[in-house]
Amino acid sequence: MSIASRHERNLLRFGLTLSLSVASVICSGPAPAAEVSLAKVDAKLIKSFLPQADLEVTEDAASQAPWDEPECRERRNFDVWQNQAPYAKYSVWLCHSGVLGVEGFKTTLEESLQNLEHGQPSQTDESKEAEGWGFDIGGRHGRTITVITGGQGTSAASALHFLPTAVIRSLDDTLNLAVATDDMQFSGAGHPTNVEALKKVEKILRAVDALSHAAVAR
Repeated sequence: MSIASRHERNLLRFGLTLSLSVASVICSGPAPAAEVSLAKVDAKLIKSFLPQADLEVTEDAASQAPWDEPECRERRNFDVWQNQAPYAKYSVWLCHSGVLGVEGFKTTLEESLQNLEHGQPSQTDESKEAEGWGFDIGGRHGRTITVITGGQGTSAASALHFLPTAVIRSLDDTLNLAVATDDMQFSGAGHPTNVEALKKVEKILRAVDALSHAAVAR
């Protein structure tokens, strides 16, 4: 067989292989995004972000509805204790509607900024810090914000709750992933400030976001 004949046969074989590969890619199409999950989020994870050695974290198995009861596919609630006394609460949610949902959070953010007197001459430095900031994870845009809600009870202390919150769209683009902490930790010595709490919920959200992908990557 001549060199030219062998060369033509090799080209034909290469062309057939390439055609089969292209056809396989076209037929298979892009792989759908894996559904995210909070299955790997636990008390040990929350504990790892709390510096004080005397703090203990337990998961609240009861189904607690967040403010205004947003519709969430998954909810995980954690109680933080110091010497058997309540210290703080952390919540992690995957929500599709309501005040934390894909559309509803836009309104929540706007109302929170208004409650914090954004842009007003009377706004305090503390309120400015409570407005939070934007952040990115792999091209997705998130936001921290202190949400102000009505509390339970009739005393002035329980009239309002301040909830440092971090929110970002889930990797599968169907839900909002949210992490929030309540305002119990803002009273007394040794507790973080509002802006420190915002930094903490963002850090926890970043860890949860990574775990939510790993939980379904089998």
